[in-house]
Amino acid sequence: MAGIERLKAWLSAKGHAGMGIVVRQDAICMAVAEKTEAGGAVPVWQEEYVRGADEGAEDFWERAALGGLRNCPEDASCYLVLEGQEVFCYEKQFPDLSGRELKEAMRLDFAAASGWHSSYAFGYERLAEGRFRLGGILRERMGEKLSFWQQYFAMEGCVLFVGQAAGEGALHGALAALGGGGIRFGCLHPLWHRWNWLRCCGVVWAASLSLWLLAGAWLGWAGYAGRQEAAQLRERLALLSDIGERRHSIEANKQVIERKNKAMGSLRENGIPCQGLLVSVGRAMPEGSWLTGMSAEPGQRLVLSGKAAGYGQVSELMEKLQEDEDFFQGQIYLASADAGKDGMISFQLKGKL
Repeated sequence: MAGIERLKAWLSAKGHAGMGIVVRQDAICMAVAEKTEAGGAVPVWQEEYVRGADEGAEDFWERAALGGLRNCPEDASCYLVLEGQEVFCYEKQFPDLSGRELKEAMRLDFAAASGWHSSYAFGYERLAEGRFRLGGILRERMGEKLSFWQQYFAMEGCVLFVGQAAGEGALHGALAALGGGGIRFGCLHPLWHRWNWLRCCGVVWAASLSLWLLAGAWLGWAGYAGRQEAAQLRERLALLSDIGERRHSIEANKQVIERKNKAMGSLRENGIPCQGLLVSVGRAMPEGSWLTGMSAEPGQRLVLSGKAAGYGQVSELMEKLQEDEDFFQGQIYLASADAGKDGMISFQLKGKL
């Protein structure tokens, strides 16, 4: 047990040095900071490499990498400092939530604000008075930026500092590697850096390539007939599954239609004009919010239930409905708004028509 505990401590331990790298078109700035015994961090080295007039881009980058490698400790964690225009970021205030709920709420808000559907690296920075700065960069783009530097340094990822100069950005990047501020975008688990799997991967791949090819050819020849039979069976199962799913979808649609008809009947019984009301509410719904139910109470009181990605969408919906002169005339209020485990806001609005 003691050996396992020591192994866990070794894997989770952070280096005592950090390095920041800023890459410009004709200049590369690097800085190294180390931890102090008091728990702080101090800069120990900083250098700016300028590209020569007749020097190629690859030769310039390699010269800067070798210069940084001579001054970077072996256990240092490195961050590539990004420019502001390379990252989509913005500031926003969030309610007082637990750590996991807050992070999930920020991730959903960023996805709704950016409209990104591809894989992206997400990060945030805590500001004053409950405000946060959110940012993200596509992982493919971040991988392109880190691919060269991962050959020389233990790159933990990228970091963004808003409004920092090149030299200050490199120093702040070194401090970020030691737990400082900035919006950090991680790329790899530290275990990969400990064992340097990236450099060993080529050797392992070359040694096992012949074995994989021979095994694949033998299995392909021996299992050809079995795969053909399995493919036919999968086609039959897929056809049966598709028929069952269609039947299930039809039954589910029937239930939805019945619930909608009941809701519409309830609205009509209370003297509420359904068609015009639905059009008015639909136009008022902001992006990132939707209705889950609509019902009526005695006295022409309307109850709207729904969900939203954040409290801002709920507030925007209330403002638009209060401005509606055809139906609500300002007589609408928020009955409830609760954050669920999935980070979405479940709300209920009530108003008199």
